[in-house]
Amino acid sequence: MRTTIIITLIVLVLAIFSMLSRADVHYVSLSGTNNSPYLNWPDAATNIQWAVDASTAGDTVMVSNGTYYLTNQVNISKAITLKGFNGRAVTILDGKATYGCLSLIGTSANATIDSLTIQRGYSAGAQAGGIFVSAAAVLVTNCVISNCVALLHGGGILMRDGAGGIITHSIIANNRNPSTGGGLGGGIAFVNYNGQIKNCIIAENRAYGVQTVDRGLGGAAFYNSKSWIANCLFYRNDSATHGGGMGFSTMGAGTASVDNCTFVGNTTSNLGGGLYISNFNVSVRNSIMWDNTAASCPDAYSTTAKLTNCCIKDTNGVVNWNTAGNITNDPLFVNAGADNYRFTTNSPCFNTGLNQDWMTGAVDLDGIQRITDGTVDMGCYEYPYWRPKYYLWAKP
Repeated sequence: MRTTIIITLIVLVLAIFSMLSRADVHYVSLSGTNNSPYLNWPDAATNIQWAVDASTAGDTVMVSNGTYYLTNQVNISKAITLKGFNGRAVTILDGKATYGCLSLIGTSANATIDSLTIQRGYSAGAQAGGIFVSAAAVLVTNCVISNCVALLHGGGILMRDGAGGIITHSIIANNRNPSTGGGLGGGIAFVNYNGQIKNCIIAENRAYGVQTVDRGLGGAAFYNSKSWIANCLFYRNDSATHGGGMGFSTMGAGTASVDNCTFVGNTTSNLGGGLYISNFNVSVRNSIMWDNTAASCPDAYSTTAKLTNCCIKDTNGVVNWNTAGNITNDPLFVNAGADNYRFTTNSPCFNTGLNQDWMTGAVDLDGIQRITDGTVDMGCYEYPYWRPKYYLWAKP
């Protein structure tokens, strides 16, 4: 009898604990009735901030279809998930070219941003136009960040003063940084921040002000940031100073890594149309730099980086150019004129990369298994390229 009572009490305690610790879902819908705490679709909030405020750490704020025109920046200060219910194509946060879209500050804001389009964000201050992260480890996944503007750093995304943030399976396109006084990153900027960018398309972003030395960096910029960039495509980004596609500047001890990325059609008015590296210890592996444009050193400029198993058209700007698997042969893209930077089976980039431990279980930009024929390919795509799982190719 006593044993039965003890078991019953344990079951009750566990049930109560489960109820108390259960994560809630708070709903947002343009047709909601604003019945707080918004725990079902009929009671949904019509304002995203209201649902965020009603949530606690571990909860999910689920946003239904529609375009949500912001009247203020959405501020997240807790570890929640903000997610589009039916995906990024139909769930849109629009800053109306007036407001920054999302701000996440402090370690308590280690949130996940999932399956949203974030567009037309604007910041005249020290935050990004699209997503601003400070001292938090935020995961941005399956998102589109487009047509955002910041007057200082990171037109699309700015992560600063921390570590651990990840941007993955996302498109960052058509963002701008018109700073005239040392701004960083038309698309993405990491400033004193160690994070990761994986399986993303970074395209047609621009840093077009008259920048100071080592600033600009059109597609993505890394300032004192020991970060990892893998399986990403950088095309048609532009910088008025250096690093049309991507650039690194100013770092102390430690290294950054660029693995299996493709830089093509990027431009700059100065050094390094595709890739620019200054005073920075960067390992560049299995990457393609082709048909970029600059006043000098069109494909890459670096005084410090080591290139291994890379395909590069113009090596003049790479001081430490070596023969460790590097080639200067045409990668033979399927159709560069149509922005299809996969390559054909007779490409010299096929099966000529350097296998690495991180590739086990990893996928390329299309969702194809990263190593399919014993040796990894160069660039962001693995051949063969049919039947992609994620297929990020479509522009926003």
